[in-house]
Formats: sequence, C-alpha cells, structure tokens
Amino acid sequence: MVLLLGCWQASGQEYLKMANDCFDKGDYECAKRNYELYQFLESVDVSAQIQKSERCINALREANNFFGRRMYEAARNQYKIVLDNNPKDAYAKRQYDECVKQLTPAITLAVAPREISFAPEGGVASLAVATNANSYQVTSLPGWCSIENRSPQNFSIKCDLWGGSSPREGFFYVQAGDKSERINVIQSGAFTLTLSSGNLAFSSSGGTASVTVTTNANDYDIGSLPSWCLVVNKDADAFDIQCIPWSGASPREGYFDVLAGDKSERVTIVQTATIVFTVTPDRISFASTGGTVPLSVTTNFDDYEIASLPNWCSVAGKDAKGFSITCNPLPGSSLRESYFIVRAGEMTKTVMVTQHAPTTFSISPQNALFASSGGRESFTVSTNAADWQVTSLPSWCTVVDKKAEGFVIVCDPWSGSSPRQGFFDVQAGDKSERVTVSQSPATQLSVAPNEYAFTSSGGTWFFAVSTNFSNYDITSLPTWCAITDMSANGFVVVCDPWDGNLPREGHFYVHADDKSQIVKVIQSPRPRSSTRLLFGIDFGVGAPKGSDWGSSIDGAVRWTLLTSPYFGLDLVNLKVHGLIKGGDFFENALLQGMTGIRIFTPALTKEVKLFVSLKGGWGYQQSSKGQGFGYELEAGLYLAKALSIGFVYNAQNLKGELDDSKFDIDGSYTSVRIGLHF
Repeated sequence: MVLLLGCWQASGQEYLKMANDCFDKGDYECAKRNYELYQFLESVDVSAQIQKSERCINALREANNFFGRRMYEAARNQYKIVLDNNPKDAYAKRQYDECVKQLTPAITLAVAPREISFAPEGGVASLAVATNANSYQVTSLPGWCSIENRSPQNFSIKCDLWGGSSPREGFFYVQAGDKSERINVIQSGAFTLTLSSGNLAFSSSGGTASVTVTTNANDYDIGSLPSWCLVVNKDADAFDIQCIPWSGASPREGYFDVLAGDKSERVTIVQTATIVFTVTPDRISFASTGGTVPLSVTTNFDDYEIASLPNWCSVAGKDAKGFSITCNPLPGSSLRESYFIVRAGEMTKTVMVTQHAPTTFSISPQNALFASSGGRESFTVSTNAADWQVTSLPSWCTVVDKKAEGFVIVCDPWSGSSPRQGFFDVQAGDKSERVTVSQSPATQLSVAPNEYAFTSSGGTWFFAVSTNFSNYDITSLPTWCAITDMSANGFVVVCDPWDGNLPREGHFYVHADDKSQIVKVIQSPRPRSSTRLLFGIDFGVGAPKGSDWGSSIDGAVRWTLLTSPYFGLDLVNLKVHGLIKGGDFFENALLQGMTGIRIFTPALTKEVKLFVSLKGGWGYQQSSKGQGFGYELEAGLYLAKALSIGFVYNAQNLKGELDDSKFDIDGSYTSVRIGLHF
C-alpha cells in the first residue's frame, strides 16, 4: 500500500505538468482532465484552473460555431475570452485576427483628377480625395511643386514659374493605408507662335485658303471667326479657312485670332462684293383652303419681275422689299405642286409652290403601358401632311428614332409604389391625336422571416410574402425541403428529419417580377448521445471466508458502456483470481465473460458518484480441475471519471475432480478493488 501511494504521488505531479502543458498548447479538454486527476491524487485545490479550462472549452466551442456561420463579431468576442484566459493560445489568436480582418473594411482611395497641367507661369490646381482611411499622405512630389490648402477631402498643388521652351513632367503619389494613386504633373514650356500669313483675300464666290502654324504648344485654337467663314482640315501645323459666297453689293471684312498657350496672332479676311439678289423663302406651302404667303426680295438691281406663276396663284403687294403669293382653295383631294420664277437682270430664283390636300392623320397605338423598369414603345404615324410633331410629352419620356412613318417613345425607370400616367399629342397639319402613357409601379417584395432554423426532427414553418406583383415563384429549394400550402399571402416549407452530426444549411429564392429575395434555412444536427465506451483495469486484495485462510489477489480487464450519468453496462470482464492459502500453495481460477449492470446514484458532488453492480459468469479452477459459475457484488465510489474504489464480495461454486475423486467446492472472499478507466 505504501508503494502504491508513492506511485500516486509521483503520478499526481506528472498530471499537473501535463495539465499545464496542455493548457499552454490550447488543449483545454486535456488540461481539465489532468487538473482533475492532480486535484484528486494530491488533494490540492486547483478548481480555478479547472474552471479556467472549462471557460476556454465553452468559449472556443462557441467561437468556432460562430466563425463557421460567418458571424465574425460574435466569434471574435468568444476568441477574446479564450485569449484573456490563455494569451499563449496560437490557434485562438490566429482566429481572432482573422475575425478582425473580416470585420475591417478594405481601404478605398479615389483621387481626381489623375493628371494636372500648368501653364509656363505656374499656378495652383485643386484635387479631391475620397477615402475611408483616417488620413492620407502625398509623397514623391516634384521639386518644382508644393502642397497648399490641405484638408481631409482635398488639397492643392502649387507649380512654380517655368522659363524653359520644352514642357516638363513629373508625378507624385497619394497614399491611404495600402492604397496608392499616381498623379501626373505636366507644365508647358514658354510658348512660341508664327503664322505663314496675316491676311487672307477671297472673291465673292468664296473659296479656301491655307495657313501654316509653327508653335511649341500642344495645340492651338482659332477664335472670333466671322460667321461667313469656317475652319476645315485643321491639323497640328496647318489649317484651311473656307469662305462662303458673298452676294452683297459692298466688300465685307473680318478677322480671326490664332491662340497657342499665352500667344495670339490675328489674321485679317477681306471678301469682294458681287451682285445681290435673294428671294426667301425659296419654297412655300399652302393648306387645302388656300391663303397668302409673303416673300422677301433683297437685290441691288433696280427692279425684279415674277414669271411662270401657276394659274391657281396670284401676286399681291409687290414692292422693292418683296411680295405676297395668294393661293386659291384646292378643288380636289390630291396634292398639287408647281413653281414660279423671280428674275432680276440676268439672274433668276426659282420658288417651289405646294398646296396640300385635306389632312389625313392616324396614330397607333393610342395607349402605351410601360413596366416599372421603363422601356421602348413604337408608334406608327399615317398622314399626308408634310410633317408632324410630338408635343406635351411627360418629363419621364423621350422621343427617339423619329421618321416619316413613326417614332419610338423611351420611358425612364419608375421606382414609385403607385402607377403614374401622362399623355402626349401628335399634331399633323390641322389634325391632332392624344396618346395616353401609363407606367406600372416598381415591384415590391418582402419575405418574413428571411432565415429559419429547423430542429433535427424537421417540421414545417410558414413564410409570409408581401408583394404588389400579381404572383411570385420559388426556386433553388434544398432537396431536403418541400413547399406546401402556397397562397398569395405566403407558403409553408416542410423540412425532412436530419440524422447528421453537423448542421446543414441551404437557401432558396422568392421571385416577383424583377425582384428576388433569398431565404436561408438551417437544420440542427441530431442530438449527441451520452454513450461512452470505457476501458478499465482493476486490481484488488482481500481475505477469503470460511475455512480458508491467507490472502487473495485478483485482477481484471473490462470494457464498460456508459449510456448516461446514472447507468452503465459492463460488456466484457476478463478476470484472474489467485488465492494463497497458508503460504504453501497457490490456487487460481479464471472467471471470464462476466457481464453485469452498474447503477449510479445522482451526483453527490460534481465528480463523485456511488455505484452498485451485480455480475456473474463461468469460471475455471486450475488446481482442483474444477469449473462452474460464480458471481460477485460490488459497491463503491466513481471518482473524477477515471478512478473507482470498490468493496467486492465474490462467491464461487466449482465442481471437478481431485486425485480422481469427485468434489464440490463452495468458496467466497471479500476484497478492496481499485480501477482506472480510459
């Protein structure tokens, strides 16, 4: 016994070392188990270490669960509890950092503009900075630039005077966290500008003249150009000026400026006069009812005349500035066209005359319905009018692709919850048609709840649907779920039972028109069984009863199935029993295959339980060549989930032969037994 107690004491110190090592490595189940053994063997109170191990076990389990479900904030808080108790836990630290990383938004940075340009005299350019970082830095700034007026949202770059003839370039960086934007800086050199000519002359018939440009600027502009001239064929070192014909009685003059950087050169334009003779308009139109249209005449001739006038027209109010044409009503239903001539000297102008038939007009369709997303609707116009117009169009509609035979209305998207309506008019001649435009409201959709957790036994749950669309449908339903009782107000999801060890998750979508909502379903794993299989080794010493004397030693190996905290079943119990009588001979018997039931009382303390067991089995006694059945009664304490101490009563009834004589032996003994369980 002294030797055995010494072994316990040595083992107790070893358990403490193993517990501390396990705790430092983050194996809290191992730490807790060895702290408990140490406390039992050494009778030293290490309940604080045990409680700390339990806190870490629980917090780590919750943290891993939250992490697996991407609930990073909850997971971070649980990992923090583990690290508060054990800062050496590398796994918890790594998981904690990953949660912080997932919860920390990525740095964003945008700088505008990305390139700034300065004239040779320098100046200041402002840049806008948009970032979610706490601050930003400007680095690698060229030596001829400096920062001014810096704030969290913007800053300015000041550029020095540059006297060189060539441009200079540089760049700098704006940095925020791990983001960086490069900004290019360009400053022009001192500008030069020369032109091949400073004067251009054109005849009254117009024409084109070329001007060569020599400059070190990146580009040049032409400004103040007279309205009767235009620039054509402009490239880097030359351009052409085109002058339109001039019918005025006197020469006309003008000028334009060529601008390059801060340089400017003026070019004078002169165009000679010509004979003046214009008639406007050169085309007149009458309704079927006739009427009068005035025309203007501009000329430097003394007079003009009108010839070849159609017989259904007449001239009225002729003077030096113009005249009027009166048209009789149209007797038929078809368009009629003709012309007349206005002559001054040897110059003539032709004026076209058109009289339209009574207007016919139709448009299709006369109503248009658009979805909330907007879209296009084509309309067909049928009319004999020369032209038609769309008026009074709602602000949320636009006319595109207008042609003689029709047009297209484009409707903007509509996010309102109620329909909207408007109209527009199409006019052709004296006819008008009104078209009604309607647009459906934006589709509304909500599903509640958007997440539901089923138990492992499955079940049903009602999901409420609210939408202003006529119907909805459901897609991507997990194979272990089904839809029942679907109505306008919602639907029921039926979930199959789940026998897995881990939770399972899935999702499905509810669609209504262009709206979709995802719904998440989770199912818990089957409840964990409390069944545990233990392996145990027992050793016992005791004294026989009856006429026998001396001492007995027995040992056993057994497998025990614990199905609950209060019930156990010994599946196999291989046992060897030896009996020393009077110190002069040794008898041994083997009882094997013993099975029995071990019953536990409710816990007296957290780790101590009482048990009582009854077992029986077949046995064999070697010295007497006997065999038979035996049984034993045992009562004791179950400590710390690993150690048992019991008091045993064992009885045997063996029949056999000894020296060719039949015998019947009844024997019994009591012993104290110590067992370890794994």
